[in-house]
Amino acid sequence: ACSGRSAMAKVVQYSAGDSSASAVVSSGHTSSVTSVTGGARDILLLARLPATFTICSVSRYENATHSDNTVLGALAPGASWYHGHSAGTAGVFAYSSAAQGSAAVSLPPTDWLVMCGQNAGEGLVLANGVPAGYGASGLGDLSLVVNNPLSWTTPDADSFVGSAWSVSEVAIWGRALTRAEMEAVSAHLLLTLAEGRDTPFAAAMCPGGVGSSSDAEAPFLSASGVCNFREGAGADCSAGSFGRRRLCMCAAPCGGGFYGSGTECAGCPPGSNSAPGSETVMGCACPGSTYLAGPGDAGASWRCAACPPNSFSPLGSLSAADCLCKSGFYSSGSGADLTCAACPAGSVSPGGSINAESCQCPAGTFGNPPLSNCTQCPARSTSAEGSTGVEDCVCLWGFGVPELAFSRRITSPEQTCAKDGLKFGSVGLSCSEVCSASGRTCEPFPNLGREWLEAAVEAKDVSCSSMRDVSSVNNGESSPFAQNPSDGSCYFNVYAGNGVPATCSSSLSTDRRFCVCGCPFDHYGSGASCTPCPAGSTAPAGSKLATECICRPPTYGEISADGS
Repeated sequence: ACSGRSAMAKVVQYSAGDSSASAVVSSGHTSSVTSVTGGARDILLLARLPATFTICSVSRYENATHSDNTVLGALAPGASWYHGHSAGTAGVFAYSSAAQGSAAVSLPPTDWLVMCGQNAGEGLVLANGVPAGYGASGLGDLSLVVNNPLSWTTPDADSFVGSAWSVSEVAIWGRALTRAEMEAVSAHLLLTLAEGRDTPFAAAMCPGGVGSSSDAEAPFLSASGVCNFREGAGADCSAGSFGRRRLCMCAAPCGGGFYGSGTECAGCPPGSNSAPGSETVMGCACPGSTYLAGPGDAGASWRCAACPPNSFSPLGSLSAADCLCKSGFYSSGSGADLTCAACPAGSVSPGGSINAESCQCPAGTFGNPPLSNCTQCPARSTSAEGSTGVEDCVCLWGFGVPELAFSRRITSPEQTCAKDGLKFGSVGLSCSEVCSASGRTCEPFPNLGREWLEAAVEAKDVSCSSMRDVSSVNNGESSPFAQNPSDGSCYFNVYAGNGVPATCSSSLSTDRRFCVCGCPFDHYGSGASCTPCPAGSTAPAGSKLATECICRPPTYGEISADGS
């Protein structure tokens, strides 16, 4: 109702008793407030209350003679439900037997009352802006009614008497407003009444009375409690004051999916949404791969327009300029004129690429698109994404180029990667045990995955019935980079999840591990043989070249490639 912000609940049915009720300007004492007024036998049936609700109302007893019943209530047989007034008292509520309360101070029942409450969320209830209890778990999904006939009194056997009432506004939300939203709505309604300067209302808010002022900060509450209003001129929102409390008109916020301020809220364009309190259409967020297009942008109204083909945009994009080409495409033009062309076959590009030069060869290949196609690296080698030459290809761990002393770096397309220290252990042994049996040292496992295990399986001529990633299971179910001979299952590890990474010491009594064994400390060489470093020099475990041997302090010198 009222475009998602608030609503004067619609009249469903009106029943007139012994007086003629109608929409009138109900006089206070010296001023007026627009309201619907009825006598003690007049009933106003309003819209149905949602199951989850926030309700704010402006109401009062029309006179003290007939004030025994509720003003705003609900048809809830067997339960007591009222909001604002009951049994001649103002500032009270009962949404169920477990959700009821009253204002901390006595409020005159014939003064206008701003009452806001909810049955979910924080369950906050405000009477004239002051907490009056909590309505959480209160009953909803009920028909609202003014002067509820289910609670009329019976002064004698021939008559039923309710309350004389006045209702100015009833606002309903189908959700639990936040505390800030409820306080804003309450302040809005209170200050709307303050503009009318109805005496019963002003008497409660302005204990020192009401006066007039020509000061720019009016309306304000003086230190003596006098409410001062400026005649014939609007209030200055930016004016400050000293020793005075300004009375401010705060617009009620629009609900989620709407935007606006004051009394006007408009729905967001189809497919978009907004946070509660959004003031402009720019607060409406269109979904990904669309953007907010205005009335002058090739359309008659605000809408969520689709990005051009093969492009995307983040959630909440505000213009066509936010559209970018997807991965694997590059752009020409921009905005609504954006065109996304596909990268050459076999190449990729990051999202948002703006030219053909952004297209690159994927990992495991090399080339220079669009000038050349992407070529696969030699067997048992790989490369990083964006590699341009075969020199960027590197043999997998445990493999090397024989003619380059098993260096892992490839220098020409004709070179191949051969086994270099790759071993397949016996059941139950760890890689540390497998390598030490041949006088070698287990080389620590880098970040490996299925590609490496497949190469190791093929190089060692092992048959696997299945390949399984064990990075997300605890060590003990299986050892990473191993085979269970009983069922032929092979296991790899990509360092994901909560599992134990591959280590030299990992083992399981049922598994055979794939290991890479290098030369031990102070030695260098390939998987075929290890040579001690020259006297007085040292090298870390896994060293392959003599040049990796360095002189021990306090000696100095250089070790040549032939170990001299």
